[in-house]
Amino acid sequence: MKGRMKFKPLRLFISRIKNIFRVMADKKISPDVCGSWNTWASFSTTVRDRPELGAQNENRIGNMRLSCGILDCILIEPGKCFSMMKWIGEADENKGYKKGPMLMRGALSADYGGGLCQVSTTIFNAALLAGLRIVEKHNHSTDVWGDARMVELGRDAAYVFARKDLIFKNNSPHPVCLRIRLGQNDQSLTAAILSPGEKILEQSITVRIIREIPCRKKGTGIRRSGWVTETVRTKGGRITFRKRERYKPVLLPPEKNNE
Repeated sequence: MKGRMKFKPLRLFISRIKNIFRVMADKKISPDVCGSWNTWASFSTTVRDRPELGAQNENRIGNMRLSCGILDCILIEPGKCFSMMKWIGEADENKGYKKGPMLMRGALSADYGGGLCQVSTTIFNAALLAGLRIVEKHNHSTDVWGDARMVELGRDAAYVFARKDLIFKNNSPHPVCLRIRLGQNDQSLTAAILSPGEKILEQSITVRIIREIPCRKKGTGIRRSGWVTETVRTKGGRITFRKRERYKPVLLPPEKNNE
């Protein structure tokens, strides 16, 4: 943790340099304004009830609810970018975030803002399906959940303040609005991209597993293979997004495996 804190100012400086020529979305609109807009894309993830996590289970849902209140109804004008880091910033105790489950150094741990990666993942997939330009997106370092993962490999989007942001650009001629909310009884999380413009041509998303990386670490625990994946989006037969990513193999201590 101390090492990450040491380099945080440098990472923030590099992030600001990268964004100096990007125009970021900076305002929200009333739900009434975009209520009659067309839904360009919508994506939902299941919020799994994990009572074995104890208080962390409620904390992560609370963190998601808090971030949804911040991110819902953000207006992204043509040519502007949405950035999780701009709107969420550092998810600390002072902002009302609590300690929830978070992937740290290849294993599950607890830290403030746990649960925000589900928010960034859900938003990323909505933006991807809407045909918006993905500027920055990071996968998680390992496939810690295996077959119980939230989305397929290549379609997860990690959020770590000063290290991993989610940025997409409105490359359309119309304004778009991000809507995100928890469903009834907090059982699902849904993000949607709305616009007054006509619905765009449907996007096709495919994920290809390029190779598996076996876990050869010695010791007792749960072995998770690593993977190299390639996610591709096509529109009208033309590739509009392609990203190759790597997940490291990991040996999970039994006490860290909460499946």
